[in-house]
Amino acid sequence: MTLTEHFNVCLKEDSIPKTNARYTAENSLIGAMAQLIVVAMTHFYVADEEDVEWRQSLKEMNDDDLFFYRLVCHFHGGKPVRARPPYMILSCDDTTDFATEGTQPDNSSKVGLVGRASLNNKDTQSSFHGDKSKQFNGRRVTHHVIGSGTGDTATTCVTVKCTDAEMIGGEDFVPMKVEGLAPGGFGVNASKEIGWILFMKQVEGAEKKRFRWMRKNILLPFVAKLREVYGRFDASLGARPTGDEHTAVVWSDGDNSQLDTVISEEGTALYSENNMIACKHNAAARYHLIKQS
Repeated sequence: MTLTEHFNVCLKEDSIPKTNARYTAENSLIGAMAQLIVVAMTHFYVADEEDVEWRQSLKEMNDDDLFFYRLVCHFHGGKPVRARPPYMILSCDDTTDFATEGTQPDNSSKVGLVGRASLNNKDTQSSFHGDKSKQFNGRRVTHHVIGSGTGDTATTCVTVKCTDAEMIGGEDFVPMKVEGLAPGGFGVNASKEIGWILFMKQVEGAEKKRFRWMRKNILLPFVAKLREVYGRFDASLGARPTGDEHTAVVWSDGDNSQLDTVISEEGTALYSENNMIACKHNAAARYHLIKQS
């Protein structure tokens, strides 16, 4: 009997290492309960008075959908409880994309000589042939994604980490506005095609600077736009977005540089000023409340 047959394992050239602590966190019931508690604390609020239309909408929901809501109401002693509108629930996260040159200017194409091994796997993998061109030579870039519960997405923001030789003028951080980076957009940004590319040297404090720049130029304007479109609240008139109906809940992962934009003295004051609640979850999907303004 072989090793793989005895231990119910298989041999593979590449795999991702995972510690016991991470595996436990990903499958932890405590983690799931922590998430539910934070959602109950932040996604609902006690209203000053009963809303007839809200109560009527609840009658159209089934018991399974109302179960969690009733638990929250019970916790508040039967007081009128409202759920925050979906457009005020946001999530922020980095994802890694691979940027390439793409199709060459002459749009040339060639017929490839496909190997037998590639054909044998055609049912589960795409057939492939060797590519000797430069069109798919590229680099990994960081795409910061911000979305709301209504499906709206914030302005596209991509970060390119550069070497000293690639940066012009000795700058460590250069934001560049690019027209047509996000054609069409979606939701409240449907007519906007402008995006941002951040060229950044990997020096000390660069990540903190990147997250603070995105908070000021991407996140806060996006939250203001959501309030204006859905909540009929125009911050440009000078009023502050006070009240539970305008409170935004912003989720982010456990990156230390991103957390600094929340837990620092400057970050705490900014979140409070803009009536935002910051919640943190890590890659293992355990959720913890960081700050409630």
